[in-house]
Amino acid sequence: MSLQYKIMSTYKLGQGKKGEKIYFPKLTGTSQVNLLDVAHILAERSTASEADVYLITMGFVGHLPELFAQGKTIKLERYWFFQVACKGKNRIRRLKGSPKTYQRNTSEF
Repeated sequence: MSLQYKIMSTYKLGQGKKGEKIYFPKLTGTSQVNLLDVAHILAERSTASEADVYLITMGFVGHLPELFAQGKTIKLERYWFFQVACKGKNRIRRLKGSPKTYQRNTSEF
């Protein structure tokens, strides 16, 4: 997998321009693939048809909001998981120990 990024710099929070400078990568380019393309690829790699893959994926994605409303965490085997977490602050931040879980203001849902 290829990622396009550039190196950004800033000063440590609360130290201003006299503080220590820190560097971090910032993604600058992404590419998209639509569901029909994914269905075609998966159909070539399996015995399922392109239409079957598309319909199953749409059914799965359509069911996610219901599962989130029930407070469920959706784990996709060894790859990743989806989870909704809410906090009363007006910002987004990553939860410690989980690179795929974010906290958002509940008024944004």
